Amino acid sequence: MRSPSHGNSSFLIGFAFAAFFVAMPQIPARAGGFQDAPPPPGAPPNTRGAGARPGLCGDEPIRQKMFALLPPSNTLRTVSGNPTLYISMPAIQNKALTFEILDDREDLVYETTFSLENTPTGILKIEVPEEVNLKPNTIHQWAILIRCNLDNPAVDEEIKGLMQRLEVAPPASGSPLDRANYYGENGIWQQAFEGFWELRDSHRQAWLEFLKSVKLESYADATMIN
Repeated sequence: MRSPSHGNSSFLIGFAFAAFFVAMPQIPARAGGFQDAPPPPGAPPNTRGAGARPGLCGDEPIRQKMFALLPPSNTLRTVSGNPTLYISMPAIQNKALTFEILDDREDLVYETTFSLENTPTGILKIEVPEEVNLKPNTIHQWAILIRCNLDNPAVDEEIKGLMQRLEVAPPASGSPLDRANYYGENGIWQQAFEGFWELRDSHRQAWLEFLKSVKLESYADATMIN
């Protein structure tokens, strides 16, 4: 079995927590907001970068500026077997990014590394390929690392969290706003975020209320990085 890079025992959440996680009561949502559920004990908080490491990442001032666009539970809940994660990124000139997913047994499910060159500030969309099919109702761990020193992984800039595929029936009908609200009310982050994102211009107030419900309103005018 493999542990997340530079992780600690508090982050290693076994299969025993999966049933607990599904059964936890949800936090009431505001109208037009998102209904989150508490994370299991020991789940990593959603932090900006690797916490207490100030200064440069190599020669670039990007420490503590990488942030996952997730609700307070720091969990990407989705109906997709190959989900998408959205990360707020600082401008980066030349760095390597590694993204990895581990299953409930801490086995590596997926890992990829790619270069970020002359990347502007914005939201980075990280898509898991179709050949990856996450097991339903199972807690997965994800981690993103920016390589600050190829010879010393201990100084990498890192964020991490949880990922869970849930089996929720799609809405039977309705407008795009109805569908976004449906997923928000059912605590399905990816599909709710993507639904409201598509409506951010035509239904500006609904987009703002969605972000405010999870304290992400400062990203209301963020742009997606191509």
